[in-house]
Amino acid sequence: MKLRRNDPCPCGSGSVYKLCCRNKPKEKRDQPKSYRQEYQLPFMSQLDRMDLLKTFAGLSIIPENHGKYIRLEELIVYALLQNNSGTKHTESVTIKKIVDRNFSSHHMEDVCVNTFTDLITFYGGDYITFPGIAENSQEKLKNLLSAVFLDPKQNIPDWVKDNVRMSSLLMLGISDLIAKRLNYSRYAEGKNTQSRLFVPDQDKLEELKTAVTITNAQMYELVREKRIDPEVIELFTVDPEKEIGEHSFDPYSNAILYKPLLKTSEGYIVLSPSTISLSLTAFIWTMAKENNCMAVVNEAYHFLSWHNLQLQLRNMGFNYIEVEDLQNEADRRSGFYQFDTDKVAYIRYLGDNGQNYLVMGEGGNGSSSFGKDDDGKQAISDFKNLPEFKDYKVLSITLLSVIGEVLMYSIRKNGADRVLAMPVQELSIISELGKADAIDLWKFTMARDRLMSSAPSFFSISFLDLFILYKKNSDSFYLSDDTSAIVPVIEPGYAQEWFLESKIKSDKHSMMQSLGGRMKFVEVQKKDSFMPVYYSMHDVASGVPKFGVGGFEQPIWVMPDGMLSVASQGLKIIYMQVSEGIAYWLWQIQDGIKEVLSQLGNTPLELIFAFDKVEEFDVISRDYSRVEDLPSFFKVDAEKDKIRIIIPAEILPFLYGMDNEGERVLVEQMIFGFNEVLKLNGCQEITQEVIDNIMESDVPLGMKKKFYLLDTSDNFLIDPRNLGRHRYIQDYDTGRVSDQITTLLGTDCPAIGKIEEKAEREELSRKISDECLKGHLRDRLKELDSAELLKRLLGLNESLIKKREMLRIQTPTRIACFVSVEQQIADVYENLVDINRTTIAVRCLIEHVTAEQDTGTRAPSTTDIDELIGIMDQIISWGSVHDYILYDLFDIEMGILPSGRIGTTKKMVSDVFDPYYKSKTTENVQDAVQAFNQVFPQRNTEAGGDVPENLDNAFMTDYGVSFSRICVFSDSLADIGFRQSNAYGSLPLDELRDEVNKVAVDKFSEEEFQSVVSYLSLVHRGKVENVDEDAGYDAVDIMPCRFNRMLSLLRKPIVILGDVENPKRIALWGPRQILDSKKYLADQCLSDRIRVPKDCKEIKKVTGGFADARGKKLVQAIVDAIDPAGLMIDQEVPISPKRQLKHTKDLGDVDVLIIDQAAKMIYSLESKSMSPSRNIKEMVSEVSKLFGGSKKGWIDKHLERHDWLENNKDQLGAKYGIDLSDFGVKSYFVTDEDMLTPHLKKMTLPLPFITRYDLEKHGYNAIKV
Repeated sequence: MKLRRNDPCPCGSGSVYKLCCRNKPKEKRDQPKSYRQEYQLPFMSQLDRMDLLKTFAGLSIIPENHGKYIRLEELIVYALLQNNSGTKHTESVTIKKIVDRNFSSHHMEDVCVNTFTDLITFYGGDYITFPGIAENSQEKLKNLLSAVFLDPKQNIPDWVKDNVRMSSLLMLGISDLIAKRLNYSRYAEGKNTQSRLFVPDQDKLEELKTAVTITNAQMYELVREKRIDPEVIELFTVDPEKEIGEHSFDPYSNAILYKPLLKTSEGYIVLSPSTISLSLTAFIWTMAKENNCMAVVNEAYHFLSWHNLQLQLRNMGFNYIEVEDLQNEADRRSGFYQFDTDKVAYIRYLGDNGQNYLVMGEGGNGSSSFGKDDDGKQAISDFKNLPEFKDYKVLSITLLSVIGEVLMYSIRKNGADRVLAMPVQELSIISELGKADAIDLWKFTMARDRLMSSAPSFFSISFLDLFILYKKNSDSFYLSDDTSAIVPVIEPGYAQEWFLESKIKSDKHSMMQSLGGRMKFVEVQKKDSFMPVYYSMHDVASGVPKFGVGGFEQPIWVMPDGMLSVASQGLKIIYMQVSEGIAYWLWQIQDGIKEVLSQLGNTPLELIFAFDKVEEFDVISRDYSRVEDLPSFFKVDAEKDKIRIIIPAEILPFLYGMDNEGERVLVEQMIFGFNEVLKLNGCQEITQEVIDNIMESDVPLGMKKKFYLLDTSDNFLIDPRNLGRHRYIQDYDTGRVSDQITTLLGTDCPAIGKIEEKAEREELSRKISDECLKGHLRDRLKELDSAELLKRLLGLNESLIKKREMLRIQTPTRIACFVSVEQQIADVYENLVDINRTTIAVRCLIEHVTAEQDTGTRAPSTTDIDELIGIMDQIISWGSVHDYILYDLFDIEMGILPSGRIGTTKKMVSDVFDPYYKSKTTENVQDAVQAFNQVFPQRNTEAGGDVPENLDNAFMTDYGVSFSRICVFSDSLADIGFRQSNAYGSLPLDELRDEVNKVAVDKFSEEEFQSVVSYLSLVHRGKVENVDEDAGYDAVDIMPCRFNRMLSLLRKPIVILGDVENPKRIALWGPRQILDSKKYLADQCLSDRIRVPKDCKEIKKVTGGFADARGKKLVQAIVDAIDPAGLMIDQEVPISPKRQLKHTKDLGDVDVLIIDQAAKMIYSLESKSMSPSRNIKEMVSEVSKLFGGSKKGWIDKHLERHDWLENNKDQLGAKYGIDLSDFGVKSYFVTDEDMLTPHLKKMTLPLPFITRYDLEKHGYNAIKV
């Protein structure tokens, strides 16, 4: 069996072959001619050697052969070793037969993680490269070139820089020449779908051979143009007689890897385009080592790499902290970085010092050498001994940076709580993709350590491979239900997807820019995946919102003119949004102006903007009245390569509103500016006809708004004050809960196998939710400070409320600007799953903590909160499983798995709920688009109605405070909360009334205050289960898996800290939650869903009337949605003994009756404005209302009317004066919004269900047969 690169090394070292003996220098010696006889291949001796070499080299630069380079390099070695050369021209068919028969695979070719093409930015711009299989070769070369020419200490000799410049221009120029000949673009992916070498047809093969051939004249022109010493070519030109031999069949000792050029009589063949970057990197390090410059080049390389890492670490949530009492050597690349309230990472960078680096031609690049390494033991020990950090946990992260190919480093314990090591390039990939943060790495190390303890034989070469396996398995190493002792097997190249995504997502390249009067190439990367707008890291570091727009003949740079260095944070955000918005509109109008602008050549253009009356942009007036002639307030002037636009403050009112009229004016001014530039350069201008077409097609009047003003006084839910980032339920924590359930059950856990009896499944799910997990939650809460925990949870809940509201507000413009309706529905659905699930768990956790208020003292960390939310999420999930089984709505199978988890089959559940929730998301998106004008109420003349007097009176009777006063109190609390400095509001309870009365116009009396506080507050009651039955509460009010609970945060958004007897009780509340609860209360009343104690009868009397009004409104909406042309439409048509349509008993009304005489159809529409189910209990109630039980349900009642219509067409015809004898009858059940029942009963529904949304979208066609 042949040895693969990633197989264990046969020397017994315990490492893999590619990290061990394969890298040891191979002995090379001159070979006599007889030696070559062993490697003679008959078919090669018949073919022209040079043509054969071109063929194999050409085959290496097609995407179908990406990753198959070892075979092609081997074929090139065979060709070079042939004694004789034939004269026959290579033919595609012949070559295919030969390689299929003799070179169908190679045991050392693994999955290639690199892109097929890459890019290096150097003098003169961008150079497309072929990275081949050399891991991280492009990143190493980029960093090395930057280090040589940006040496911060200026210690690298000029002659070194000259040699690097010339060699780089030569080899990168050759690589780019090949790519351009084949019209390849940067970051193209390979198309390797089979192991066999791909041989194209003859025409394509000839094109490939030409691409790798450089004539003497072409080479001379290249070195002359780039001012390269011709002797540099020899440094990369192989001498087959001296440098190709038996050792060349070792993939790491082949001379063409480092000398990819072959001199011929006519010029040069590029034998190995895929190793040009590797050869250039090796040349620079070899030159440095042989000329005693290794130390200075090495220092510059690692200094730059460490410096670049700092931004990536910050992006992941690692925040550097100065620890004054610890000594850190000035040149030591390490430090402490906090990433949680009780956790720090000790991050150290170990750079390969090059002592073991092997010069070109010695067989690989040698093993890495990190010099003296103390593992950070002393630094970590000193840190833990500091009093202020004694309770902190430490994650030790070692970032390894090698200069060759081979990384050999063993992870050792160093006193840290968790230890992690990885190559710097792998951390960069994670940071750039944004797929993990610092806490994710902490949790990964815990999962990995558990894996290692359960499977001591497990070994992983690559951190990134293992990390991706962990992420793909929902942040765990739970790989199978069949066993708990499974050992992961990770194939080499498992991380390929992330490698490719990181390249394509950032799309790093250079754009030409005018800097200080000189043209320079600036490296940029993509801002967003959906548009060609780029930025440079230098501009990010300097805080300048400058963007380059790609896709034109020339780069177009958008930037502010003289942005104030002392600008407020709000003004900086406006500069950023306007700059990005202008770049967006340039992309949108690109097709219309690109061809005309191409007359200007490739010289960069600048679009510079400034604000007139900048102070009005800084402090925006809430006067949104618009001027009549906005264009007249703009000022536009131009030079040959730039446009300057002065944006007037008069545009601000235009940014507030659902239309994009202000942006349309801005775009027109931009186009006028381009015309001025064209005129100054003597070029044809953009015609008015083209401008009109652009405005109509690319900038239509409507919701296509890239930047706009939102007034938080209109909607305080989106107020960003004092908020931190939202954070969702973490898969790691829910997975850990699932792992622990059987242990928590103890002796109550059934044996492995399926649980057959329904009663056993019902009892087990109840026990898990109500006893095991609730007990587990209590154990975790005991040591935590309840007050601090509630403050953190209230703040998290506030951020989730804002996130949900912004998702709704941004839906219409995102559809208009970027995505299809279908894509937005999918994106909103995905977001809402996370938001809703997290929000429910957080709210239930707040309710639990408030009820029990443990006396722990430790401040909660983010990981603590993640764990608690994960436990609560599973309490809710298992409570739902219990309800599924209890109410017999789904056949839930359950069993104890060999893996140690409890398994349930929920396919039937997902088959019902997934399409239902997607339908609800579709409705949400439609609502958001239709209600977009309400986002800007100050431009909306519609006024809200007053609170019905009977509702106020009902609340006063039942609760001692009116509905209106509850709203006033809520608004006052929100106002107080927003003016405080935290995400939550906080006041001593005995001061709360005075503070509210400072805000409220009509003051609250003590009695009224006590009533409203009692209505809105959750209080400490010892245990969650302790409910005041005398006050009308019951078990339903404390079940997290149920909705519409009277002891929920939605109903009671104020949290009271302390016992009733405590005079120092504190009130806590989230200002956004207060307002959200006010809206929720109004919705509950209007829909008649509000639950009240049994003795609170007045409220239900009033809200029942609201439900009737909603029903009538739905009937009218149905009628309005149907075009009456050719139809006879009637409403509320009664069928009873005393009405024109007679029956022996009262059958009720046909809500909407439609007679289509042309189609000879009668349509009977039953409308119900019922609120949709949100959980299993509500679903049971919904099904009961529709299908009935002891009494007839709504469907049966409507079917009675349907039967009457079919059997009494004569009566109906007499009423409307139409002969209906041969008409058909079709009945529908119309709901205000989609219900769960049609999804649950879709195979057995006796009549079709449709929604108001269906009718509004399709009109009569929604029901027409």
